[in-house]
Amino acid sequence: MKARQLTLDLALGRLRRDVALDAFGVKAPTWLETARSAARVLARANGSVTSDQVLEVVGLPPPGMSPKCIGAVFNKSGFKRIGVTQSTRPANHASIIGVWELKEEKA
Repeated sequence: MKARQLTLDLALGRLRRDVALDAFGVKAPTWLETARSAARVLARANGSVTSDQVLEVVGLPPPGMSPKCIGAVFNKSGFKRIGVTQSTRPANHASIIGVWELKEEKA
């Protein structure tokens, strides 16, 4: 059996991520805007915010949408990742998530 060659392409991976996150904004725009508003409030109040904190306030995305789509909250919306931490949501199995701050607040 011949081994398959693994193709690595960071630019393509980022493009696919952005396309998927943009599609979420079309499928659940109301939830996404509510989550972004909550993220802004949390970031202003605490200096930073995580997806766990946003989900605690607004709940999971609508049925049929993956909770992974929480990344759309921070994608292209005025946030800058400043670090990482482990998720405290049991369903995430302590996975690594971003810590975000508002770009506009660091002027």
